[in-house]
Amino acid sequence: MNMTHETIDKISENFGANEESPVRQTAGIILELLNKGEYPLLLGDRGLGKTGLSEQIIRAIGREMYYLNASQVDAASLVYPLPNAERDSVTLLTIKEMDRKTILLDELTNARDDLKSLLQSLVLDKRIGTTQFEDINFIATGNGLQHSSLANSLPRPLLERFCVVDFPAPTIVTGK
Repeated sequence: MNMTHETIDKISENFGANEESPVRQTAGIILELLNKGEYPLLLGDRGLGKTGLSEQIIRAIGREMYYLNASQVDAASLVYPLPNAERDSVTLLTIKEMDRKTILLDELTNARDDLKSLLQSLVLDKRIGTTQFEDINFIATGNGLQHSSLANSLPRPLLERFCVVDFPAPTIVTGK
C-alpha cells in the first residue's frame, strides 16, 4: 500500500480540508499506520466525520469495505450454531464475506460486551470460531468516554491492538 500526497489531497478535497487542516493531518496519520500494517482507532466526539473519513481512506487504498456498526450488532449476528445431522455437535458459521476486506468497526466503543469478546478474537487472531480469515485489516471508530455517555472501555487486549488516533474537532478561523 503506497500512499502519495495525491491520495491525501483527494481525501482532503472530499472533506473540504486545506493544507493545515487537522483532518488532512489525521488522514496522513491513518494512511501511515495502515502502510505499517497497524490498525487505527479514531476516537472523538459524535458527528465529526470519523466514519466518513474512514470510508474515504478505505476507497483510496483500493480495498473493499465490510461495514460493521458495533453498536447495532450482537455476537449472534456474526456467529450462529449449525448442528450436524446427528445433532451431537455444532459448527459455528461466521460471516465469510469479511474475508479479503478492510473491516470498518464503527462505534466500537459502544459495542455490547458479548460482541467485544468476539471482536477481540477477530482482531487479535483474524478468526471467529473455526473460521480463519486470510487478508483482513481494520479501521475502527468510536467516542471517547468523555464524549458520550454510551461509550464503554474496551478490553485491554482489544484496545492494545489498535493505535488510538484522536479525531480533532473542527476549528473556526476568522479573518481580520
